[in-house]
Amino acid sequence: MFLKNIYVFYIMVALPLMMLVVAAKNQYLTSETFTLSLLAYCLIYHPIVSGLRLVQNKKIPARDFWKNFLPLWNLKYWSFLFLNK
Repeated sequence: MFLKNIYVFYIMVALPLMMLVVAAKNQYLTSETFTLSLLAYCLIYHPIVSGLRLVQNKKIPARDFWKNFLPLWNLKYWSFLFLNK
C-alpha cells in the first residue's frame, strides 16, 4: 500500500544507493563488499521494490511478480515506475 506514493518509491530506491556511496566514500566498505552490495541491490532489492509498486498499483497481477527478476522485463513499465504516467 505504501508504494503507491511515488515519493516513497523514490526514497526506497535511492536511500540504499546513497548509503552505499557514503559508506564507500568513508571507507567503511572494501571494494569487494561495495561490488557485492551493489549487485545485491540491482539483482534483488530493486526488482522487489519495483515489483511491489507494480502489484500494488495493479499494473501487473501478483502471479507475475517473479518476472521482475528477468533482465529488462519491467522496462515497459518504466514511465509508470519513475514518472507515474
